[in-house]
Amino acid sequence: MQKKKNNNWTTLSQEKLKIELGCGDNKKEGYFGVDIVDLPNVDLVMDIEKGLTELKSNSVDEFYSRHLMEHIVNFKLLQKEIHRTLKDGGVQIMTVPHFSNKYYYSDPTHVRFFGLYSMSYFEKRSYFKRTLPNFYYDFNFDLVSVHLGFRNSRFGIKNIMGKYVYEKVFNLSTKMQEIYEMFFTNLISCTELTFVVKKNETS
Repeated sequence: MQKKKNNNWTTLSQEKLKIELGCGDNKKEGYFGVDIVDLPNVDLVMDIEKGLTELKSNSVDEFYSRHLMEHIVNFKLLQKEIHRTLKDGGVQIMTVPHFSNKYYYSDPTHVRFFGLYSMSYFEKRSYFKRTLPNFYYDFNFDLVSVHLGFRNSRFGIKNIMGKYVYEKVFNLSTKMQEIYEMFFTNLISCTELTFVVKKNETS
C-alpha cells in the first residue's frame, strides 16, 4: 500500500521537482525522497516496481538514484514510467555497479548487470560508436553522458590509482571507455557507472 507522508506533495508537484528514487535514510539534499521502506527521510512510501502511480505525466524535472536500479526487476516498466513523468528536457541521473565490480555478486538482492551500453538500448541515436538495436521500446531517451567510476575501494592504493589514474584515463573519450570494457575489465575492476539521460521533445 502506498502512503503519502508529505502534506505538501501537491505543491511540490507543481514546482521544480527533483526526486530521489530509493533514497533510504540518506536522502540527497534538495530532493523529494521516495522509497518502499518507511524511513525518517522518506517523503513518499511507494513500490516503484509497480510504476510511479502517484506522479503525473510531464511533472518531474529530475530523477536521481544511486545503487538502486540493480535491484529493480521491472526495469523496463520503471524506465517507461520515468520517461512518462519527466518533463521535456528533464533528466535521469543513475549510478549503478559496473559488471566487473567484484562486490556486486555478494548481494543476493541484485537482479541485473550494467555495462557501458545498458542505456543505449533506450536511445535512437548512438552515443557510442557501436550501434545497438533500439526497436524493443516504444519510448526513448537521449544519452547525455556515461562515467566510469573506479574509487570506492577498501584498499587505499587502489582507491588512489582509481581516482587519479584509471578514472581520468578511461573517461578521456567514449573510445577509451569502450577500450576499457573490451580489454581491461578482467585486470582492473570498475566500481560503478553513472548514466545521465534526457527526455527530448520528440521522444
